[in-house]
Amino acid sequence: MPSGKRNNTKGPINQVPFPPSDFFAPPQKYSVSLNGHPTSISLEPLFMTTLVHIAQRHSLPLSALITQIDALSIHLPPSLNLSSKLRLYVLWDLSKDNNEPFDEEDPKKSLCDQSVS
Repeated sequence: MPSGKRNNTKGPINQVPFPPSDFFAPPQKYSVSLNGHPTSISLEPLFMTTLVHIAQRHSLPLSALITQIDALSIHLPPSLNLSSKLRLYVLWDLSKDNNEPFDEEDPKKSLCDQSVS
């Protein structure tokens, strides 16, 4: 919807910034080793690039970071596959670096408390 148009209830619609189309690359398969066992994950390149940067920031090989994330997320629902855990970890890491409010005790609370209209 073009900027400046009005909806029926709230006044002008503000356009959010939108990344270029090449930002939206589809998931790709990557081979990684977890505790010496080969496995594959399917991630969008942006998530993989961000994981590489996180690993570098912690002076870890990428496989060590992924192994730690997998091991530390053992208490999460089994329906979350490794790729989902990695995406959520990236979002968490980026939100804490930007000082976003994140409730360590109940992460869903801080993300879902705001009303959506």
